[in-house]
Amino acid sequence: MAPHPGTTTSPSSANDCGDMVPPTGGIESAHLLANEARARLLAAGLSNDVIDRLADDFIAEHRRGDVEGFITWALHCAQLDRYPSGAAPR
Repeated sequence: MAPHPGTTTSPSSANDCGDMVPPTGGIESAHLLANEARARLLAAGLSNDVIDRLADDFIAEHRRGDVEGFITWALHCAQLDRYPSGAAPR
């Protein structure tokens, strides 16, 4: 699935990687996206909790997206130390 027109899958700043709430119906999409990307993100050192929170934020910001776009975005957020490998703040 391609990103929604007019959206990007790379955060432009650390503020694009933070505590957003998925739209109605987006929670299920976020969980599916997290589960599809989980093995690769765990291998990259992210915790399950962080992966779930990043997926929620990604869906809230982009409304939808593909697994590769989410993984790229999540790893970028982790590199910004917005979500270190431990638990992300809420």
